Amino acid sequence: RDLSPTDKNSLLEFKSTLRDALADAGANEILTYSFVHGNLFEKVGQNKELAYQLSNALSPELQYYRLSLMPSLLEKVHPNIKAGFDQFALFEINKSHDKSNIHEDGLPIEDERLAFVFAANPKVVTKDSGAAYYMARMYAEQMLARIGIPVEFEAIKHQPTKETGQQALAPFDVARSAYVRTNDKLLGIVGEFKKSVQKNLKLPEYTAGFELDILMLEQYQRAIQYKRLSKYPKTEQDISLKVDSSVSYHVLTNLVANALLEEEKQHGYEHTLLPIDIYEAEGTKDKHYTYRITLGHQERTLTTKEVNLLLDTIADEAHKKLKATRL
Repeated sequence: RDLSPTDKNSLLEFKSTLRDALADAGANEILTYSFVHGNLFEKVGQNKELAYQLSNALSPELQYYRLSLMPSLLEKVHPNIKAGFDQFALFEINKSHDKSNIHEDGLPIEDERLAFVFAANPKVVTKDSGAAYYMARMYAEQMLARIGIPVEFEAIKHQPTKETGQQALAPFDVARSAYVRTNDKLLGIVGEFKKSVQKNLKLPEYTAGFELDILMLEQYQRAIQYKRLSKYPKTEQDISLKVDSSVSYHVLTNLVANALLEEEKQHGYEHTLLPIDIYEAEGTKDKHYTYRITLGHQERTLTTKEVNLLLDTIADEAHKKLKATRL
């Protein structure tokens, strides 16, 4: 008799990795019903007509299959705030369905989804807390780095082409959200929520989250390779750039990041890029962005001259392409 163990299910293993990444970051996993009340679609702006309705629902509260996971998470925010939890992060890994997304045999496709929400009571939010968008994005970046996916965050200028994506986007405020992409492929959405959604579900203003396609994440995950730490000291330098207020954070940050990558290819620098401040004075038409750049090298200690040259290169590139002024 063959007593060898069965092969591991790669999708289940991958989901465990995602769970571990978010749990290690301090988020709490919850499991909600796959069925929701029809009123929830209206509260978050989703189209109830796309949802499958149960003919023998266990309860009037559980009549429809949900179109995405996010509304179920958002429903849990107010009860937790009311119970005295001033700030928390929740996530769920589960499936969703809709009538526009079906197999050739007519059966519905089960979308494998990961949804996350961070919320904080106004009394614990300070002026230095920044926008809730960046909190949700930080969790997303940490999780995606764990599975080796380099991503870009793109301003939302158009609706997703598929109905499934449109319903997932529905609760989000497009002006305060972004698409999550890798290799020009859409992985999901991260951002804050519409004022109407905040009002309907009694969400605190400091609430944001993301919803991602797990199968896409699994497809683009990469093995994390060990990289030897340099024995030479690193240096930190801040650079502040003033640009027209019409220039988005996404565009400027990508420009700085790409300039650093080019310098890394040419000179072997190792770097990290951390945005630390965005300032816009009232009544002005420009913004000031400050970035902290950490530089190092595997083979030598960097000189002040080459660090300054790198910062000058970034400033020149920003001026040439975005008319930015270095402060």
